[in-house]
Amino acid sequence: YTVTTALAEQSKFPRSVVGQIKIKPLIGLFHIILFILTLIVTTIIIIRPRVTSFEVTPEIIGAGDSVSLDWHVSPFVGSVFIEGIGSVDAKTGHIKDSPTESVKTYTLEAKNFLSQVAPSIFTAKSESLSVVILPKYPEIIDFGVNKAEILEGEEITLHWAVENAEKMELVTNGVRESIPLEEAVGQRLLTPRENTIYKFAALNPSGVSIKSFIVRVSAPLVDVLEFNVDPKEITAGDTVTITWNV
Repeated sequence: YTVTTALAEQSKFPRSVVGQIKIKPLIGLFHIILFILTLIVTTIIIIRPRVTSFEVTPEIIGAGDSVSLDWHVSPFVGSVFIEGIGSVDAKTGHIKDSPTESVKTYTLEAKNFLSQVAPSIFTAKSESLSVVILPKYPEIIDFGVNKAEILEGEEITLHWAVENAEKMELVTNGVRESIPLEEAVGQRLLTPRENTIYKFAALNPSGVSIKSFIVRVSAPLVDVLEFNVDPKEITAGDTVTITWNV
């Protein structure tokens, strides 16, 4: 720029001063690039899938029991996949499972719409959690009879109660009889004619349980109401009359 000034009257010639002004923008190229990078990083942090929590309880169960799986993921998660179960509703956050293996491991994987573009960045995995499944052995809670010693012709009541069995058998002096599962608790009226060994077997894939006992059967006692010999004294060769009542 040029500045021309008129001096006082005593100066015959005006004076000019030449100068230069440089103007720099407040936001330069570096700041714009930094802003764009910051915006990209912030966006990635916000929409990147995250597994906030993932729990499997209880950690030890019996065969046939169930476990609860609970999870919480970030808002931008579109799908949740649990290894050992499959795809589940991401927003549900809760599901039950009944594992059959001796040990089962669960791992949660969370994805969103950008997971196909950059799976390493937009895929989140939880730590693996394991559940131990203990076998449930069959258990004969009760097996017995109301009388272990009877007279021939008397009746007995045989009773039993069983848990965790997939097959049941009643063995009477070696003769097997299958008991339906719906009769896990039951009883029978029996009239054994001789000493009898009763055996009950409960089975499932984990093992077998057996209980047995014997019922002793005696011949009925004879009650002699009257027994008489007449006459009481005789001569050799004579006869006597014997009478009785039982």
